[in-house]
Amino acid sequence: MGSLAPVRRQEVRRESSVRIVIGGRYPIFNVGLEQMLGHGGMIVAAVATSPRDLLRFARVKRPAVAIIDAQSGGDWIEILPRLKAACSRLAVIAVIGQGGVVLYSQALRLGCSSVLPTRATRDDLVRAVQSAVRGYGLVETSYSQGSPGKRGCAGRSPVLERDILRCLADGLSNQKIASRLKYSGGPVKNYLRIIFEKLEVSDRTQAVVKAFRMGIID
Repeated sequence: MGSLAPVRRQEVRRESSVRIVIGGRYPIFNVGLEQMLGHGGMIVAAVATSPRDLLRFARVKRPAVAIIDAQSGGDWIEILPRLKAACSRLAVIAVIGQGGVVLYSQALRLGCSSVLPTRATRDDLVRAVQSAVRGYGLVETSYSQGSPGKRGCAGRSPVLERDILRCLADGLSNQKIASRLKYSGGPVKNYLRIIFEKLEVSDRTQAVVKAFRMGIID
């Protein structure tokens, strides 16, 4: 997976102690994730084996991130709106296996900030958690292209970049985007350049079309 934008070392140290809850029906998934996160220096506050337990742990443990096994069944995805309502600042990462194109779209639509494939490495997982805390989301572009078996880079969209993409979809100029988001014209232009690079497009129309296709914006 591609590299993330550089961050200050102080930020990385702070995020290394982020509290996480894991949710999944299968012990092999839960144990594997717990070990991977332990090596990454994260704190696993709880492991839920049912959606109801996941919701309870989110309320009691107040984690920053929840990681769920989307292959455990539809009820794990369907509980996402209740999970977000119970803990509004909670970032949710869904792990999806092969053939998960439908789950991919559903997970993003119901509130997941990130979607990772089961082939993701420990470093990918740690980066996803650190990015989620900073307001970034990671998605596997091979899912959006309809070919989960193909290797692809991950698209990354911070909250501000998503807002800018929504403004582009509304046909707003840089000046109007800056007015709506309360940013000066300079930063908006810079963010557009970054967005184009991340999405691998050359203009606004292509950016909006690809963002819709990837599920970054509705």
